[in-house]
Amino acid sequence: MDEDMLTDEQIQQLETLFASLTVPVELRLSLDGGEASEQTHALANQLADASRGKLTVHAEEVSSEDGGGDISDPTAPLPHALPTTRVLAADRSGTMRETGIAFHGVPGGRQFVALLAGILDAGGNGQGVASDELARIDSLEQDVDILLLVSLTCPYCQATVEACDRIATLTGHVRAEAYDIAEYPQLADEYQSDGVPVVVVTPRAGADGSEPLMAVGGRDVSGILDLIDQTLG
Repeated sequence: MDEDMLTDEQIQQLETLFASLTVPVELRLSLDGGEASEQTHALANQLADASRGKLTVHAEEVSSEDGGGDISDPTAPLPHALPTTRVLAADRSGTMRETGIAFHGVPGGRQFVALLAGILDAGGNGQGVASDELARIDSLEQDVDILLLVSLTCPYCQATVEACDRIATLTGHVRAEAYDIAEYPQLADEYQSDGVPVVVVTPRAGADGSEPLMAVGGRDVSGILDLIDQTLG
């Protein structure tokens, strides 16, 4: 994706899309100065321009000593990998809070669409979930991290990321971070997967006796909640 990937027509469509946001949203970028970081920053700025002030960008350069450009630990539940785009939303006091949504790499192709869906979810104009799914989300009491290995061209990856992001925006118990498998092949090696999407659900500290659960293949909201339930037992 280059700096001028958004056409005038696309920008006009984004202006209409972002006009419906009811909550301010921020894209918080962690960058390392490489080409992928430059592309990510340029895209985020184009989105912010199209939002007419409803979407802002905060970018931070991370030095190589802090892990810039490399995956510091591929075995971590949510490995540190740059560039990273995190989605924050304003709470009732106006303070920007983490939604739990993040993408590692340049969010192009179908992951660009997934990012837009995440922004809409965070900004109060997402698709929402069914009442039974919402009840299941509200009943979550333990924290989990969801690692997603995705391709930019895979429709099942897009749908799975959107499902995870939708859950994350509705509860503080879930973080969902997607990684472009072409950008970070170390993760494909770590999880020994030949296909995408890969979904790895890991309980955070305090989930006694629970182990990470890995699944391959597309999932909707109910499917992701099933994986969370299986992980937490």
